Amino acid sequence: MDLNNVFFSIIIPVYDTEKYISQCINSVISQTYLNYEIIIVDDGSKDNSLSVCKVFQENNKSITIIQQKNQGQASARNAGIRIAHGKYIVFLDSDDSLCPNGLQKLYDSIKKNNYPDIVLIRRKSFTDSNSNLIPCSYYFDDQFNNLSGIELFKKIQTYKDFYFAPWSFVIEKSFLEEKNLFFKDGNMHEDEEWIPRILVYSKTIGYCNDFFYLNRENRVGSVSSLKNIKKLLDRIEIANMLSSEFDNQKYSITVRHAISSRCCKLVFGTVCDFYKYLDDAQINLLKKKIEDNIYYLKADKSLKYIFTYFSCRILGVRNTSILLLRIRKTKYAS
Repeated sequence: MDLNNVFFSIIIPVYDTEKYISQCINSVISQTYLNYEIIIVDDGSKDNSLSVCKVFQENNKSITIIQQKNQGQASARNAGIRIAHGKYIVFLDSDDSLCPNGLQKLYDSIKKNNYPDIVLIRRKSFTDSNSNLIPCSYYFDDQFNNLSGIELFKKIQTYKDFYFAPWSFVIEKSFLEEKNLFFKDGNMHEDEEWIPRILVYSKTIGYCNDFFYLNRENRVGSVSSLKNIKKLLDRIEIANMLSSEFDNQKYSITVRHAISSRCCKLVFGTVCDFYKYLDDAQINLLKKKIEDNIYYLKADKSLKYIFTYFSCRILGVRNTSILLLRIRKTKYAS
């Protein structure tokens, strides 16, 4: 393989996914488009994931394996980016897969869109208990053609089934490196911080309307399914990071409003989930973090955010979180 001419670098962070990693890798090596490299970053797996990956590597020269101590997906993705040779970076979670012929269709879309900084993809989802593939509802029609990155950021926030995940975006490596768009190490919501940055700094955006990605949802033991109060603390930290970077006169009012709106949603989501951690040793720390950053809720004039702001001020964070839960249950029951 001529690494100097690789088009796609497919980065797969791996941690204890022995049950799924074979399906993941097979979905890549069975592609009809062959100009790619696979970079597997084993993030200190304790099961046999690494051994499974090494068996694939023995029979496939396109596979490179990096081993590191467990540092999280952000660090694993960064490690893969740093050694990638491809023109475009594709992120693939180790319990997910690529659609058959997905790379060819993605390549055709990139070429058609004149090699943009970023390409948005579409997905189908499934679960371990139900293998039926459910397609995402969104579609990139002509109205997307003239949107700036920040306008796109505002729009995709309105899609209920658009996932703010790194694999939702295929990104040109030179753009990523030029703008220093690496992930923040050690953060459990690294995608929430990374995605606004790539969209704000992008100049050109393309779309692939052919289904490209197969996402396994609600997997037991996945990072997203684990109950960990750090995820909520990190949401607040990300809101502060985004505000610190973009809330100044250097950026347009459109950018600042979009970022403020996202910070509002992050804090709102944290308040909504607060009740789940009432018995956690760090609950008072989380309460203090929310109280110190509750002003973000005033950035969006929607009724639910204004209500939550005043409820937190009057009833407190704990009671507001429980109240919001009851409201949701009443809404779903009706």
